[in-house]
Amino acid sequence: MTPEEKLCSRWWRIRNSAWVLISILSLGMLTWAGFLYVGIRARRRAWLIAAGAFLLFFIAYVVSTGFVDVGTKEDPIRTPLTSAIGGAVLINWVAGVVLSLVANRKWLIWRAHHVKSPWYASSSAETAGPSSEEARVDDQVEAALRSPKAIATIETPTFSAAVDINTASAAELASTGIDLEWATHIVQARAKHGAFANVDQLMTTAEMPPHYFVKFRDKLTVTPRGAESPSPGRGRRLDI
Repeated sequence: MTPEEKLCSRWWRIRNSAWVLISILSLGMLTWAGFLYVGIRARRRAWLIAAGAFLLFFIAYVVSTGFVDVGTKEDPIRTPLTSAIGGAVLINWVAGVVLSLVANRKWLIWRAHHVKSPWYASSSAETAGPSSEEARVDDQVEAALRSPKAIATIETPTFSAAVDINTASAAELASTGIDLEWATHIVQARAKHGAFANVDQLMTTAEMPPHYFVKFRDKLTVTPRGAESPSPGRGRRLDI
C-alpha cells in the first residue's frame, strides 16, 4: 500500500490511532506514556517535551495526594485544596486528549511513510533513514505512473473541468468547494515541496485530512511530470 492508500483506509487509521486511548482511558494520568511512545518512534522533540510535561504533572499529583487527606470513597473530604487538585486533574485530562488528537494527524502521516521492519531484518540507524525515504519516493512515482486519471486529463475531454493542483491558484482551487484557507495551504505546499506527483499527495505533502480530501477528489487532477514539455512531433497536434 502507498502512503496515500494507507491514509484513505479507515481501519488503518483507527489501528494506528490506538495510542490516543491511553490518554482517554487513563483519565490523563498516562498521557505522558502515549506521547513518549510516538515521540521516540517519530523522533519528534515537541512530543517528547509534551511527554515530560505530562509526566511531571503525574508525579506532582501522586506526591500531592500523599500529603492531602482526601477521605474515603464513601466519605470524601472536600476542601479548597482537594477541589483545586480535582480541577487540575480534569484540565490535564482534557488537555491531554485534545493534544493527542492534534498530534495524531501528524503521527499518521509519519506512520504511513515508515514501514515497521521485522525483528530479523537489519535495522541499523544508518540504513533505516535512506531506505524509508527511497520507499517513499518509489511509492509516489509508482502511484503517478499507474494513475489512470492523471493520463485521462490529457486525452479525455471529460476531465477538462477538473482543476490541476500543479497549476491552479488558490482561488481556482477554492472554486471546487475547498476552503480558501486550505486552498492557500495547498499552493504553499506546492511552492515548498515542488509539483505533486498525484492528487492523493494532498493528504501527505499538504497534510489534508482524508475525510476532507475525499469530498473533492473527483474535482481535482494533476499534470503528470514531464507532460508539460511534449515532444516536438506532437506539439502541432496539441495546438489543434
